Amino acid sequence: MLDWSYTGLCYYGDSWFYIGGGVLDWSYTGLCPYGDAWFYINGGVLDWSYTGLCQYGDAWFYIKGGVLDWSYTGLCYYGESWFYINNGVFDADYVGLVYFGYSWIYIYNGHPVPHYEGLCYHEGDWYYVKHGSFDSSYTGLYQYNGGWFYLKNGVIDWGYTGLCGYNGVTYYVENGVLTHITGLYADDHTRKVYFINEGAVDRSFTGFVEMEGYWLFIEEGLWDYTFTGTVELEDGSVAYIEEGVVVDVR
Repeated sequence: MLDWSYTGLCYYGDSWFYIGGGVLDWSYTGLCPYGDAWFYINGGVLDWSYTGLCQYGDAWFYIKGGVLDWSYTGLCYYGESWFYINNGVFDADYVGLVYFGYSWIYIYNGHPVPHYEGLCYHEGDWYYVKHGSFDSSYTGLYQYNGGWFYLKNGVIDWGYTGLCGYNGVTYYVENGVLTHITGLYADDHTRKVYFINEGAVDRSFTGFVEMEGYWLFIEEGLWDYTFTGTVELEDGSVAYIEEGVVVDVR
């Protein structure tokens, strides 16, 4: 008996056909549930060859070999654009990185942004993105949202405290962030003591700076621990220095 109420798939010959209200609907292109899966219908026939996106309701779904693939997370090319798919569904809210084609691609609102350069938060870390993909080759300072951060191999290194050169200036970094301190900094790597002025080594400074109760003689931004002698002060008195440390003022 003809069933006018039936809407779904029907197998006939070597193909599956879409039935709408008991009639084969050659005009229908879209998704159709059958059993435990959703299938892609093209012109009334199940299209096993199709891989791509299909709109159904208000969402876009990822189809692989004619079947909606709920397990797929990644990128999909459709209509001259790339889309980010999360568990089989286009995710228009996603902002972050996705691994695709041996690279980490920057995604904004579900689409790659090839021209983007900046930082991107992804799974607990901040990554440096250049030309739309993660750049692991960069180590140095980078400005983002009003702050300067220290990157190591393209990732903010929150554990780093030390000096970093940038555009001919050496800056002081504390816990991964350029910090605008003024004072002395003893660097374990170079085994030198530097005078930091507003976050940068001040090569123009020569004078005395206190550190841990001692007055050190700083010359061109560095503690000169080799200097032993005298230095006349502005008030006419004389500072007596031994190995870069003031021992007396007369």
